[in-house]
Amino acid sequence: MKKDSSFFANLILYFGSGFLIFLGIFNIIVPIENHHIVINYLPCIAALSGLVVLILSIRNTKKLHQIFIGFELFFWGIVTVLNELQILPYTFIQWWPMIGVTAGIFLCIAGFIKYQRLQAGYFLSSLTLFLMGLWFMLFSFGIVKVPFQTVAIVGGPLFLMMAGIFIVALFLLQKNHSNFIVKDDENIDQDTEEMSNFASMDESVE
Repeated sequence: MKKDSSFFANLILYFGSGFLIFLGIFNIIVPIENHHIVINYLPCIAALSGLVVLILSIRNTKKLHQIFIGFELFFWGIVTVLNELQILPYTFIQWWPMIGVTAGIFLCIAGFIKYQRLQAGYFLSSLTLFLMGLWFMLFSFGIVKVPFQTVAIVGGPLFLMMAGIFIVALFLLQKNHSNFIVKDDENIDQDTEEMSNFASMDESVE
């Protein structure tokens, strides 16, 4: 049942993700004034795909990537619907940094759902994505009046130095603290299944 649910969730996941990417490209190429009324409601499919994946993954498979992308599909499907209906006052050019913000939030939530506790490894990655998305939003929404090109030229080297220090610090923390290591849940599930198979073989031999 778990394998069937995982396969079905992945199938919906790939379909919904591809559909949402197609809509994103379509919105960039075609002006919203020229959209057919049917296009306005098509993102509902992506949102429903994310909701189905969330239900299957949380109740059955507990796959972290399914929970994470399920949240993303559901959220961005709704945002795209609101954008198509011209309820949101901003364009995708202004909204795109929200991808980093939502990725940080949903990665942290997915890690918590998977392990039933806050994992430091996922929290640091989530915080990094969240802050980077928030930083770019300051420019996309015009809160910071300085051109982003000027900030990139001046602050680019400083950003690279800070990123290098962060990576080295994270590496040192991972050597001394196991909870900073981001584990691959796919391998964990596979190892658990193999151990259960070996246990059943031993019982049959006895």
